[in-house]
Amino acid sequence: MITVTTPPATTRGNIFRLGIIYLVVPFIGFVGFSQLFGWTGLF
Repeated sequence: MITVTTPPATTRGNIFRLGIIYLVVPFIGFVGFSQLFGWTGLF
């Protein structure tokens, strides 16, 4: 919380957006990893 003029709605939006990023990025990475190594029969 560096800026005091930031409204709580914007802060919640940023936290929600970061949460989406932290949930989606590992999921995409896991799907890409399984698709890449799925050809070798590991997945």
